[in-house]
Amino acid sequence: MTVAEEHRLNAGVIRRDFLDGLNAMTDARAEELRQPLTEHVRALVPAVRALLPYMEPRRRQQAEHCLKRAAETLELVAAVTPLTPIGRTHDLAVSARALLVLYRRPGFPETD
Repeated sequence: MTVAEEHRLNAGVIRRDFLDGLNAMTDARAEELRQPLTEHVRALVPAVRALLPYMEPRRRQQAEHCLKRAAETLELVAAVTPLTPIGRTHDLAVSARALLVLYRRPGFPETD
């Protein structure tokens, strides 16, 4: 893993940003958080996808659902949609939170 990848998967930074995104109350604050949250989700997607083969079946199903939802969210954020900045940022924050949980606690049979 490169230094840039390690930084992007810094759990503390991701957690801070998704909490800020979930609590963003103004369009301006939501817009500030959109780019970092997008980067976190884009970094977490391949990291979680790489763990899928090692997950227990139920956890794998959860991960597949979260990965699908993250892909949909990234598409909506990139498209011109009727979502407000707060709505887009909230959706990114939810995806970042779910993917971080899956990345940090993948549910490997021998560890959980």
